[in-house]
Amino acid sequence: MAETVQKHPEAKPGEVFLKNCNRDEPDIYADIPYKTKRTGKNAYDRDYNVIPNCFPVFVWEMEHDRRTTKVKIGA
Repeated sequence: MAETVQKHPEAKPGEVFLKNCNRDEPDIYADIPYKTKRTGKNAYDRDYNVIPNCFPVFVWEMEHDRRTTKVKIGA
């Protein structure tokens, strides 16, 4: 799949773009463990061209940060 955008025009305030999903593979979206996930309408590549048959997934920034923050032990 083409490289995707980091900032997505459909993201609402307080949300981050997580990934694009293929419309033909609904289980991929269903398996995303974020409670705050939601879908958008248009998936874009890094040049903002629409990626056919895909949709973007967004999550709340707060939940994303909690899941991706690593704790350093002994630092």
